[in-house]
Amino acid sequence: TVAMEPSSAPAGAFLSTVLGTFWTVFFASSVAGATNLLPGVSDTLRGFAKRGKADDGDDDGDVATDTTPKRKPRSRQSTVPHAWFTHFYVLGVLVNLVVLAHALQVAADLVTGGNTEGTVDGNPKTSISITNEIVSATRGALVTVLFQIHVTRRLLESFFVTKHRDGAQMHVVGYAVGLVYYVVTPLTLAAPETLARMRAVLMNAIADGNAAAASAAYGQTVTSFGKTVWAFARTAVHGMYKITTSGVTYDSSQVKGLANAFLNLLNPRATFVLSGSLLFAIGNANQHACHARLASLRKDSVTSGGGSGSKVVESRGTDKSVPGSNPTTHYRIPRGGWFDLASSPHYFFEVVLYVGLFLCAGAGAVTRLAPMLAAICANLWVSAKQTHVWYGKNFPEYPKGRYVMVPGWA
Repeated sequence: TVAMEPSSAPAGAFLSTVLGTFWTVFFASSVAGATNLLPGVSDTLRGFAKRGKADDGDDDGDVATDTTPKRKPRSRQSTVPHAWFTHFYVLGVLVNLVVLAHALQVAADLVTGGNTEGTVDGNPKTSISITNEIVSATRGALVTVLFQIHVTRRLLESFFVTKHRDGAQMHVVGYAVGLVYYVVTPLTLAAPETLARMRAVLMNAIADGNAAAASAAYGQTVTSFGKTVWAFARTAVHGMYKITTSGVTYDSSQVKGLANAFLNLLNPRATFVLSGSLLFAIGNANQHACHARLASLRKDSVTSGGGSGSKVVESRGTDKSVPGSNPTTHYRIPRGGWFDLASSPHYFFEVVLYVGLFLCAGAGAVTRLAPMLAAICANLWVSAKQTHVWYGKNFPEYPKGRYVMVPGWA
């Protein structure tokens, strides 16, 4: 069991401020990009958000001629391959695994070692005393488990399902924000008890690392910048190692106690936990189906007509410029399934699965998760709107009745 130091309280308040600030800025940037509240700035923000088909750069007013190639907008001059999306999921899996290990440990400690009324000689009672702290930690662990399932699924899709077009790009700013997103999201979803434990472990590790570095530097008459950097690097590596390993051990009594705590969630909180888990499952399953349908459009063959409803009818746009340079020669209109109702149903189901996580977390997490959910919805809407406009502009035959992201709305 890791002792929670009182001195970690200021660090906890600082972390909460950092997380809240990130989601507030993320939400504000998305709204500004979607509504043109700040002319010029809104265009730049949309440029940062563009990726894949939306980053082909044909909507900023520049006209290409036979002798003057179209100038690439400044907001999209610094790009990275769209295939680098995989990096997000690799990072998300690793970061969330660390959070998950500590989340399960905290819940187990609270039920057994941390809650003496809940154990007899180290073994959980048949009926344990469930405190609000145990409920919060257990619900947080459940949410972290579900998010691990989601981000692992996305990583596997990125490897085995998704087919990125050669040359598809995304802005480097969008790439950087994506990396930060997959660090911030697991920390935001984690219960306060889990974060407190991780802070305590990290602070202890930093203290140990600083002592080791000071000991190594003892007796040096000259302190160079290089030695200072090396000492800091040693401290950082030591801290990261400790936070992934320190105190993460489970014995049989803790496993039993943790199982009892999870089962307790199916008592007075069953409605929210079960409905949230169901929404999470529906969102993931349908998003995967949408991604698989989009990936099928990358196949060389074009399928159409009779047979099962799983067939994808592909449609090409009109080539309006130099052969091979028009984005519509690389993309096709997705048809079938939810794509008959909306241009970006996969974004809608991303919102659905996050709403499921929100419900599983419970009322105690509203103030922590509401800014995140609002920011995610706003950001996905911006991307969905860009995709919808792009399809309508590049495919004259694009179905007029399709909604942007949410079937039946907007």
